Amino acid sequence: MGTIRANPIHLNKYHRSRFKKLLLIAMLLVSVTAGYAWSEKTPAIEYQVKASYIYNFLQFVEWPPEAVAGGTIIVCVLGEDRFGAALQAISGETVRGQKIAVRHFKGTEGLDACHAVFVSASELAREQSVLQRLDGRPILTIGETSGFTDRGGVINLVRIANNIRFEINQQAAEHNYIKISAQLLQLGLRR
Repeated sequence: MGTIRANPIHLNKYHRSRFKKLLLIAMLLVSVTAGYAWSEKTPAIEYQVKASYIYNFLQFVEWPPEAVAGGTIIVCVLGEDRFGAALQAISGETVRGQKIAVRHFKGTEGLDACHAVFVSASELAREQSVLQRLDGRPILTIGETSGFTDRGGVINLVRIANNIRFEINQQAAEHNYIKISAQLLQLGLRR
């Protein structure tokens, strides 16, 4: 496995403050869930945490300007949607002057219009074909299955003990014309 290397990004006072707040939120989410016993009865909490991660990822990812020229960042969920209202809560929020819209898909038709695609664990059987279809397009792919980043996904949300963490495949991001901030790269697990 390779290591993630990034050039530091110099943030102005406003961005440093905002980054610190987002980092604090992420750390609070981890600490709140650290002592919580995960079970089949607690997927709502797990997916609230994952929705928070997705929202924060959008803050620290840049797409090519022409990819987000429409003024909306479209976040898509492919397959079983276990988020409930948690992910829908970010719909209408603004990131870098772009509004967020959330859409749900059972099939792969229409995914090309998405900026971020969460590939649910229910799609494991066709995950590889989905990643191949989206390969080389300015789409942030986010998964939740073991080996997702090894198969070409950009970010994978993984459960380690009682915590949700994430790993990043920086090469896949670059291949999809997506820039991930150095701060986010530093917080991600090494792949």
